[in-house]
Amino acid sequence: MPRDPKQELCDEVGRDLRVLAVILSGRQLSPVGHRELETASYTLRRMRTKTDVLVAELTNIDLQIHRKQRFKPSRVRLQDRLIADIIFEQDLNLACDGDVIESIRKNSVQFTIKAATTAKSTSRELISAWHFDRHAYAPAASGACHPTYHWQFGGWGLKDVSDAIQGVLVTDAPRLFAPPMDPVLAVDFLLSHFNGPEWNDVRNNDPRYNSIVRNSQARLWKPYFGAIRNHFDIAAVGGNSPHVHLLPNMI
Repeated sequence: MPRDPKQELCDEVGRDLRVLAVILSGRQLSPVGHRELETASYTLRRMRTKTDVLVAELTNIDLQIHRKQRFKPSRVRLQDRLIADIIFEQDLNLACDGDVIESIRKNSVQFTIKAATTAKSTSRELISAWHFDRHAYAPAASGACHPTYHWQFGGWGLKDVSDAIQGVLVTDAPRLFAPPMDPVLAVDFLLSHFNGPEWNDVRNNDPRYNSIVRNSQARLWKPYFGAIRNHFDIAAVGGNSPHVHLLPNMI
C-alpha cells in the first residue's frame, strides 16, 4: 500500500529538525534552542479542518553570535546569542499537488540581538530586531513595493523601545525580498549571517547539515525561483505572470 505523501512530508520535516537539533547541540551553537527543535520535530501536526496543514511553531531558538561581528555603537557589551521565533504553516493538499508557493499559509522569523553600552555613565540596554514574513494579502496596486516573502528591520521587536530611539530613523521600507524559509532554512540563514566561521565549518565538514538544507531548498526554493524564472518567459510573450507578487519590481 503506497504511503500518504502528506505524512511523508511531515515525517521528512520532522527527521530534518531532529538532525539539526543534534548538530546544533553537538557544536554548542544553541544551548537551549536545540531542545525546542527536537520537541517540535515530534509535534509537527496535521490540523484536520477543511484541509491538512503542517504546523511548526518554535520559540526562543538561541544561536551563538561570532565575536567578530561589528556593531554601532562600537563600545557595547554584546549578549553572545540572538533569540529567534519561527513559524511555518503549510497546506499539505496544495503542497502535495505541486503548488508549493501558494501552499505556504504562514511563514515568519523574528529575531532580536541585545547588548549594553560599556560606559557606566550612560549605561543602557540596546536592542536590534528584524523579522521575515509572508505577506498575508495582496498589497494595493498603488502601494509601495511589498514582496510576498520579505525581511524587514524593526517591527514588533522594537515596539517597546520605539519612543526611546535616538539618532537613528527606523522606517518600514525597504522590505527585502527573500525566498520562503522553514525552520531549517531560517536557522541556516541566521548562522550564515551571524556566525560565519561555524556556518562554513559545518557546511564543509558535516554532510548531514548539507543534506537537510538541500532537502528544504528543494522543497521551497526550487519552486520559488522557478516561479520568478517563469515570469520572464511569460513576459517575453506578452502574458501576465501569476507570481509577480513574489518580487513586485519585476516587469
